[in-house]
Amino acid sequence: MRDELTGGSTIYKELPKEMQAYESFIVDKLGLLAETAVSTTDETYKSWQNNGDISLKEFLMYAIKMNWIDLDALPSKEDYLTSEEVYQGMIEEINRQLEANNAFDRSIMTFILLDDTVSGIEVCSLLYEQSILPVDDSDYETLQNGNMGPYEFLKIKIKKLELTPAQLALDPYSGSAVVIEAKTGKVLACVTYPGYDNNRLANVMDDQYYYQLYQDLSAPFYNRATQQLTAPGSTFKPITVIAGMEEGVIKSGTSKYCDGTFDQVFPALNCWNSLGMVK
Repeated sequence: MRDELTGGSTIYKELPKEMQAYESFIVDKLGLLAETAVSTTDETYKSWQNNGDISLKEFLMYAIKMNWIDLDALPSKEDYLTSEEVYQGMIEEINRQLEANNAFDRSIMTFILLDDTVSGIEVCSLLYEQSILPVDDSDYETLQNGNMGPYEFLKIKIKKLELTPAQLALDPYSGSAVVIEAKTGKVLACVTYPGYDNNRLANVMDDQYYYQLYQDLSAPFYNRATQQLTAPGSTFKPITVIAGMEEGVIKSGTSKYCDGTFDQVFPALNCWNSLGMVK
């Protein structure tokens, strides 16, 4: 990346996919561009964003020329800087941010895995090295001596919930439940998943734990029980039936055949069961 930023002139679309991912990360994730200043209709912007016809260095130099760069994000606080000085400041800031950016580390790890630079067993071993799983676990030795492959190992850990849905951040990894008293509406229980240990955020806050939660793809800070807009699903069916009966549209013995598609609106709505069912 340093070579491309300093002396490289390889246009984006001719770079390997790995380098494309890294360059896109720099432009899209590091906050160097002042989003309100960028003109998305600009031809050079479109050459970078849509076509990949220019190099990263060329795009950043053009962004400096067009005053698209957030100078407050750069290390130099001088009032007057040449384009070259601004660009050198950008390189310095890019290097600084990439060295400390966990999301960029994950991107690197993705390509390391795809290139077979590290093995599946080595990746699974990280779960023990990072104390996510205890080293006295009986499966650890089985994994290390080759009597269990990484795929089978992960299946077992997921099935036993030793690796939780929240840790995997794979859909479905979240949920919520609210229990109310039917007659009064009083909330008896309210829970969201995944959660976190709020004791570690009280008094003397565990900054590392907070940052881990903030970066977590499963979004534990999002209270799904109180903040998420979710379709009521089948729980609303009794309301629909009652309304239909009160209006005289249906009776207690009314039945409808579902062929899998509701064609009274456009576009038509499809049932979860493509073959439909009798209701």
